[in-house]
Amino acid sequence: MRAKILIVDDDHDILLGLENRITWMGHEPVTATNGQEALRLIQEEQPDLVLLDLELPLLSGLDVLKHVSQTSVHTEPPNEEPHPTSGTYTTPLIVMLTAYGTIERAVQAMQLGAFDFVPKPFTSDHLTLVINKALDTVTLHRQVATLRKEVENHFQPALTNNKHMAAQLAVA
Repeated sequence: MRAKILIVDDDHDILLGLENRITWMGHEPVTATNGQEALRLIQEEQPDLVLLDLELPLLSGLDVLKHVSQTSVHTEPPNEEPHPTSGTYTTPLIVMLTAYGTIERAVQAMQLGAFDFVPKPFTSDHLTLVINKALDTVTLHRQVATLRKEVENHFQPALTNNKHMAAQLAVA
């Protein structure tokens, strides 16, 4: 899967290094240097994954995470264009990155919906492992959504024609 990965960091050297690593892995990097730009690009670019620094200008990484978690979309919204790699768009998974990592902040980020938390400095191998794990999860979520839709489409005619069955399923 060639994924679109949004990298959000205000440190130019880290941003460039991550961009090069993402490209080397065969994915499409998109970059932002502050929290407001990150929110805009999440809407416009619909990335599969976001690598999000905790400390950012204008809007912190935790604030971005809170906003994304509160406005998360787990099914295809009406009138939305299908996601280019799956036919649907879901809120991206978010991996938090920080040089100021504490257990408390990691727990807070995970409670707010972060997929993982990676302290800086990190090795390329560690980051690659986390990215691959996150993208595997994205793929699995999309497969489940596709299968769920197929099951609904397959059984919808039976439910429409059998009001008793539909009522029983509504109770379950």
